Amino acid sequence: MSKNMFLSRIAAKEVRSMHTEMENKKQKYINRICIVLLFVVFAYFILGECFLPSDGLDGEYICTVYTGSWEHITDIGAREPVTMPGKCEADRNEIVVVETKLPETIEAGRYLCFRSAKQDMWFYVDGELRQQYSNKENRLFGRMSAAAYVFLEISEKDAGKKLRVETQTDSSYSGIFYTVYYGNTMGVWNHLFQQLGLEMAVAFITLILSIVAIIASMILRIYYHRKVPLEYLGWGVLVAAVWLITNSAFRQLIFPNLSIVNDITFLMIMLLSLPYLLYMNEIQKDRYRQAYQVMESIVIVNFFLCSGLHMTGICDFTDTISYVSFFCILTIILLVVTILLDLRRGMVREYTFVAVGMSGVCVAAFIQIIIYFQKINLFNGVILAIGLIFLLIFSTISTIHEIMVMDREKQQALQASESKGRFLANMSHETRTPIHAVLGMNAMILRESKESQIKEYALDIQNAGQTLLSLINDILDLSKIESGKLEILPAEYDFSSLIHDVVNMIEMKARDKGLALNLSVDRKLPSRLWGDDVRIRQILVNLMTNAVKYTETGSVTLTVKADVQGDLAYVTFQIQDTGIGIREEDIGKLFQEFQRIEEQRNRAIEGTGLGMNITMQLLEKMGSRLQVESVYGEGSVFSFTLEQKVISYEPIGDLEQRIKNQAAAYSYQVMFTAPEARLLLVDDNAVNRRVFAQLLKETQIQIDEAAGGKECLELVQKKAYDLIFLDHMMPDLDGIAVLHKMREWQDYPCHSTPVIALTANAVTGAREMYLKEGFQNFLSKPVNPEKMERMIMEFLPEEKVIRGEKKPVLFGEEIKEETEEAVLPELEGIDWNYAKLYCRDAAILKDTVNQFCQTMEAEAGKLGHFLELLGKSKEPDSEVLSQFRIKVHSMKNSAAMIGAVSLAGVARMLEYAARDGKMEVIDNITPVFLQEWGSMKAVLKPVTEEKPDDKKEEADYELTKELLRLLRSAIEEMDVDTADEIIKQLKRFAYPEIIMTEVMENLCLAVTNLDEEQTAVWADKFEQELEEVV
Repeated sequence: MSKNMFLSRIAAKEVRSMHTEMENKKQKYINRICIVLLFVVFAYFILGECFLPSDGLDGEYICTVYTGSWEHITDIGAREPVTMPGKCEADRNEIVVVETKLPETIEAGRYLCFRSAKQDMWFYVDGELRQQYSNKENRLFGRMSAAAYVFLEISEKDAGKKLRVETQTDSSYSGIFYTVYYGNTMGVWNHLFQQLGLEMAVAFITLILSIVAIIASMILRIYYHRKVPLEYLGWGVLVAAVWLITNSAFRQLIFPNLSIVNDITFLMIMLLSLPYLLYMNEIQKDRYRQAYQVMESIVIVNFFLCSGLHMTGICDFTDTISYVSFFCILTIILLVVTILLDLRRGMVREYTFVAVGMSGVCVAAFIQIIIYFQKINLFNGVILAIGLIFLLIFSTISTIHEIMVMDREKQQALQASESKGRFLANMSHETRTPIHAVLGMNAMILRESKESQIKEYALDIQNAGQTLLSLINDILDLSKIESGKLEILPAEYDFSSLIHDVVNMIEMKARDKGLALNLSVDRKLPSRLWGDDVRIRQILVNLMTNAVKYTETGSVTLTVKADVQGDLAYVTFQIQDTGIGIREEDIGKLFQEFQRIEEQRNRAIEGTGLGMNITMQLLEKMGSRLQVESVYGEGSVFSFTLEQKVISYEPIGDLEQRIKNQAAAYSYQVMFTAPEARLLLVDDNAVNRRVFAQLLKETQIQIDEAAGGKECLELVQKKAYDLIFLDHMMPDLDGIAVLHKMREWQDYPCHSTPVIALTANAVTGAREMYLKEGFQNFLSKPVNPEKMERMIMEFLPEEKVIRGEKKPVLFGEEIKEETEEAVLPELEGIDWNYAKLYCRDAAILKDTVNQFCQTMEAEAGKLGHFLELLGKSKEPDSEVLSQFRIKVHSMKNSAAMIGAVSLAGVARMLEYAARDGKMEVIDNITPVFLQEWGSMKAVLKPVTEEKPDDKKEEADYELTKELLRLLRSAIEEMDVDTADEIIKQLKRFAYPEIIMTEVMENLCLAVTNLDEEQTAVWADKFEQELEEVV
């Protein structure tokens, strides 16, 4: 970089910094101006309304207390003076009459305002009925009118006239009168608001706070998955707020129907104590649960009883209010007593703020009850409302403290869960390695030993090892479920394959015990469904394995039926056995962790008791549940129904025939083609590279291969690639080191090319680790072709991708005959099903086996060389040990790709021994491993050998020479497909034995490794040997 360019960058950076600083200062000034403007506006509003004269459209607010003298007219006509507010002695339903002389001067637009205390009212001026108030005839329930303010309009003509007021009520309010106001309507309401407005304001504030508390509590409950006591208090405060609002002096201005509002007032009073009892029970952690439950039951019974009496007209709410108040007082006493008991025991420290707030509310509530029963003065609930607000504030403080504690506990729980998860993952990783190694060595013993007793012991080891592996899987699944990491991942699947796999896994176990395994599948069941077939398979295997384990004689039967409704199929699975059965009282234990039924009787049966618990939880996640029917001593039936989406309505038909046709009936179309795209594959394992290239053959992507990190660094500086797949563990430079080196460079063709990590160690957290290192994504081995294609589509330039569709050909469509080339014979020590995890296509798998056989001697030679180097020094060289580890890691992958599971298990043991520096393990196991590695060639001979009836053409020297020239050119151009085709052409001819056994084998190895130099050497050797023969 030139000096001028450097200085210009520094200057640009300074300019940006100065600009940012200026923008920050500008924002600070704007913030301050906003605050000042808000303050000025609100100050103007408050001060103006408080100190400036009224200029409203309705003129002045006129309101005075009416001071005229009043007389009570008794039923015998006697007149008695009475004061307002006041009370005239009267019986229920008695018409109470009072009279007064109106003022001598009355201005226009004036009213007298009376308060109806649940009374019907009639107003007469000089014997003329001017107005009446009654709404009891319109009420759904109750025998009296709702309390309200009644305005009587009077005019100048009414001056000095006699006003007669009659009241009647079937309640204890008979004869009660409140203050009478004189003025205009706005003036009266203004006067009342000045007197009682605080109660209304506090009531609405309480209402808002209660709603906020309830919503916040619900959010916390959802987030923390536990009850938050504040929610109960929120409901309690909400009930109180509604009670205060519906009982306020202004309710007739807010609500259109006073009768309903009046009932709601009493209903709220009856419910008021219930939430507080629930709240304190939660706060006090059920210490006084029985006492609270008794009180809660009384409150609920009283609610229904009083409501029933009111609705039937037997007894109005007003007459039962004393009983309701009595129970409220009992609630207050109970709350105070429990708080005092906790204070005495020192437990009140758990909820100090709440105790203080609740004590204050109890005192306020008691005062309000006393005020209510005075009846002369208007009820004002402001004392209780303020008490509730303080309780809510204190409770919120307590809840915030509780949330902090919960959050801390949650973090601790998460850390503990992660630690447990890491421990279980490590345990699985570390345990599986020696188990696979033990099983691998044991498989060698079974194959090579001639002594029956030793074979018997080896079989016991094999069974115990497989059981131990299944137990580890169960523990890991349970851990995933508990941590919430186990997910249901639906996908399209073939139902016949699902059943076939399950039956295959159970059939051997049933056969070993002499049990009949029966299968009954509804022939009309749809052939292709949408669901999580992996988990369904796991559930069926768990249930059927249990059925076999607990059945000594008879049979195990799997029955599958389906009810198709529209695009959904309700598939019912039933597993029936003739086993030992389950007692009715033991059925509940089936679904508990680590619980086994009749432990003493079944102690010989292996297991941890986790399988059924996992099955139950998996079914729960899929929206189903397990049904169990059992007769002790006769057998059991387990069944469940799953809702699956139908992909293809074609009936499954004959299951066995369908399974036989599966391999022939499946064809694959790639999701896309990209003939102009160029991809670089970096992997030190030639077999891996071959499989990868074969899987992408149909996409037409141009693939260059590199056998190591150094070769990769050379290629990326020469060519521009659209995507790079980079293996992690390689001998010269590992994938991470290569990526870091690439990112250090500035100007080269692949500066912005996305790089995807290839790894066989897809453990938890691998993706995050690779992303942190700078990779765009990672792809785990064995490679899933669909996943790989989607990933490539994601990262390739859009203009280079020609999208297509990937679809399987359904059974019944163009079934092709299975060719001999794709048939793979059963071989001892080879698990083709495992190999198909890497190579799903049989032809590709056969090609992979051929490549393995061609490279295995060279691989073994390199590992033997590293072992020799390690043996020469007293202290192992860390660099040589690392190279040994990388090489055996590569060999492990190669063995896995051809299904040599036991061999791969031994290689994994050596890999970890090299990682941990365990030279004793390396020295003792490596020679055995190399011997077994070498024997694989003979084992795989039925796959790789030429057919005896194959008649090869006589060698054509000129044609062979031309083919060798083309082969050199293809390797120089990295044209893998052409090189492979040329090798196939060369193998068509019959050559002398020395060429076929040595030259051809090494030439094939050089081509497989894309080794340009060695290809040239062995091609020349080929020509020399052929010239000598000719």
